[in-house]
Amino acid sequence: SISLAAAPGYVDEQAVDAVAAALAAGTHTNISVSYDDAGNAISLTGAQTYNDEMARDAIGAALTGGTGITVTPNDGADTITVAVDSTIASKTYADTAVSTGISNLIASAPSTLDTLNELAAALGNDASFSTTVTNAIAAKVAKAGDTMTGALTLSGAPTVDLHAATKKYVDDAKSAAESTASSALSTHESDTTNVHGITDTSKVVITDATQTLSNKTLTTPTVSSFENATHNHTNSAGGGQLTSSAISDFNTQVRTSKVTDLAAPTSSFSMNSQKITNLAEPVSDQDAATKSYVDAATAGLNVHDSVKAATTEHINISNGVEAGDVLDGVTLAHNNRILIKNQNTAAENGVYIVQPNGAATRATDYDTVGEVDAGDFIFVEGGTVNGKTGWVQTNTITTIGTDPIAFTQFSGSGTYVAGTGLSLTGSSFAIDSSVVTLNGTQTLTNKTITGTFSGNLTGNVTGDVSGNAGTVTNGVYTNGSYSNPSWLTALGWNKISSTPTTLSGYGITDAQALDADLTAIAGLTGTSGFLKKTAADTWSLDTNTYLTTSDASSTYLPLTGGTISSDLTITGNFTVNGTTTNLNSTNLVVEDKNIVIADVTTPTNITADGAGITIKGSTDKTFNWVAATTAFTSSEDLDLVSGKVLKIAGTQVLSASQYTGNAATVTNGVYTSGSYLNPSWLTSLAWSKISSTPTTLSGYGIIDGVSTGGSYSDPTWLTISKSFVGLGNVENTALSTWAGSTNLTTLGTIATGTWNATAISATKGGTGLTSYASGDILYASATNTLAKLAKGTDGQILTLASGIPSWAAAPSGFSAPTIGSTLISSGSTVTSISGLTLKDTSFTSITANTATTVDTNALAGFTTAKYVVSIKQGTKIRSSEVIVQTDGTSVDLTEFGITETGGTMTGVVVAAAVSSTNQILTVTITDASSTNATVKINKILI
Repeated sequence: SISLAAAPGYVDEQAVDAVAAALAAGTHTNISVSYDDAGNAISLTGAQTYNDEMARDAIGAALTGGTGITVTPNDGADTITVAVDSTIASKTYADTAVSTGISNLIASAPSTLDTLNELAAALGNDASFSTTVTNAIAAKVAKAGDTMTGALTLSGAPTVDLHAATKKYVDDAKSAAESTASSALSTHESDTTNVHGITDTSKVVITDATQTLSNKTLTTPTVSSFENATHNHTNSAGGGQLTSSAISDFNTQVRTSKVTDLAAPTSSFSMNSQKITNLAEPVSDQDAATKSYVDAATAGLNVHDSVKAATTEHINISNGVEAGDVLDGVTLAHNNRILIKNQNTAAENGVYIVQPNGAATRATDYDTVGEVDAGDFIFVEGGTVNGKTGWVQTNTITTIGTDPIAFTQFSGSGTYVAGTGLSLTGSSFAIDSSVVTLNGTQTLTNKTITGTFSGNLTGNVTGDVSGNAGTVTNGVYTNGSYSNPSWLTALGWNKISSTPTTLSGYGITDAQALDADLTAIAGLTGTSGFLKKTAADTWSLDTNTYLTTSDASSTYLPLTGGTISSDLTITGNFTVNGTTTNLNSTNLVVEDKNIVIADVTTPTNITADGAGITIKGSTDKTFNWVAATTAFTSSEDLDLVSGKVLKIAGTQVLSASQYTGNAATVTNGVYTSGSYLNPSWLTSLAWSKISSTPTTLSGYGIIDGVSTGGSYSDPTWLTISKSFVGLGNVENTALSTWAGSTNLTTLGTIATGTWNATAISATKGGTGLTSYASGDILYASATNTLAKLAKGTDGQILTLASGIPSWAAAPSGFSAPTIGSTLISSGSTVTSISGLTLKDTSFTSITANTATTVDTNALAGFTTAKYVVSIKQGTKIRSSEVIVQTDGTSVDLTEFGITETGGTMTGVVVAAAVSSTNQILTVTITDASSTNATVKINKILI
């Protein structure tokens, strides 16, 4: 702000207003001027390139040249103090000056008023003096604290600071100041290098007016909203936004920028269904592929639907890929598509569908010759080995299940080629770890050398080195294992590192670990005697012949010999190592349930041979196991007391009453061994019981027969007569029976001659008839009597009357069939059949909108009822079939086969319900009251 002090005749506000008006009238476009009447201050605001201090300095410089005005800039407060020259605006009169003035005034008075007395006398002599003086003083202004109400007219211009200035003088000074300030501001507006003498070019004056900035820097400015002819800026919480449309060349600059100049995208973006054109051919795996590249890569391919997983080895198709099984790390589910490509029989390969149980089936799009062909492409979705791989079928197929179907990998997550020493299966590489015999130099990695290696070997050997001539020099065995190598003749103990310190560390299992007891025993100094433990971890040597005890009442057991005169109880195991153990007791009582003998380290039938019991007597009585016969042998008879039996496998085979004397008979038993010479108890024997029967005469010991085989030299044959061979009345054995014979006992096939006989009756197995015509039918006309019925005419049917069949014309209707036990005649109406009830059609009129009963049946009289329901309402006809089923207490209904003609009836409901002990069938039609309907039904009750 600018502070002004008023000169005489001007109040402060008038001075401020005058200067403000002068400044506001100037053409300084970069500075705005305002003044505050109440505060008597002038405010100056700079535009963009001016700060407040610069603006005030500029104004101060402009006002410096004014006449009669002093300007004092206050940099610290950023103010300018403007004061009117003291000779004009602020002249001060001291008391002495006033006194001098008064004296001068008195001195210049007429001589008649030279003295005060004269003045006083004059005043006193003037009758109106008092009034005149009073009025004159009242019209004067006091030196301090008074207000002038009229104008003060001055003449001449002030020459010193304290002179009063006339209005004209002040107006002229103001005009001069305004002109000087306007000129100075105009000069500074165009000075972009040195603003009004300010050399600090880093500062920019902030003004409220419009200004063009050049070569200026805004340091963290606060920019409010602004706009001009081509740009606009809107202030926002984010620090301000400038729309792309406000930048005149924004689109041009963006279009000239290359995609490679932009930042890489961080998410997917859409091409809006547009194409990318002019692509180069792809080189790397992630390069975009052109259509021509893809077409060339897939030429000849026939792409099929993808599969969930694929095989890596031969599988059992019948049950190896059921739902729930795992194939190449993929758990299979019902209806999954899978690729089977590794079968031992290649014709089994193909695309299959997984079943819940049992064999997988070929996919319907890959099970015929037209669908399986060379170039078929199958993509595998998942799997540890085959996941994200593509496979192509390479063979031409003419017969499914016969021709081999072969798949070759076409693609993977990337395209892989197995290099030297590698094998590729799906997307999984494996190292070929085997190497053939090497006789030259080669660097081996992850290899196993087989065969004979000749020459020097350098480097580290991580596997086994075998061969009698193998010698390693200047090398160190760093890995591998060696089982008793022949080349290792000796090894110093100091060569063994990390030696164990315990028996278990060496794997020793047949030694006692050192403890306090062993240490105490090792410290004994004696040479013989029983070891006796006397306290914890304390041992002593006792006598050589017995063990002593501290118990005074105890006895001792001698080492050799000796007799125990009282009971001996052994709580542990009792072991006798002698050859014979003698027990002289009267009775031997063993509490255990099982006595084991022949218990050796490895028991066998041979080691058990002879084991048993021997009872001493005049002769030994033995019961022993004999290994040769794999059976027990008793030297004595076995006697079963009366009432006891012998059982085998729980079944009785012998009792005391069944095996006595010479007449013993074996029942329920089988002779399995022994020999019998014409036993009297064998009365007969079937030929089938004889095994291994001979097949020759000599096998049976027959010497008076002739074999059919062999050769005979000039034999003489015996003439056989009927009496010689005993043929009786047979005259001609080749052609016929004897003429006049009344019976036939034996007859072969008659090759020649004529058979003459009467008809064989029915009682002899014959028919009693001698001739038949085509179509004749045999029937029994009476007991044991056969007759024949000649054929009828075409189309006739066979009927029966009084047991006699005959032919009759077929009826046009039913031909007397029976259902159950009721005869249905042709053209008749059946109302009741055993087990089946048929009903004629019934009619019911429906005239209300509620359910109307159209049929009633007793619940106990049927299980199932079948209705045919036909409803006619005006020109509309509705037909359906209804099944009603009951369990005797409730009913269920199903309606089906609904057919409507002439339009659809409104709200038709056919229902079944229970009323008391009856089933009722109801029909509801919602508009039946306005248009009556008729219901026809036909039913069958079962």
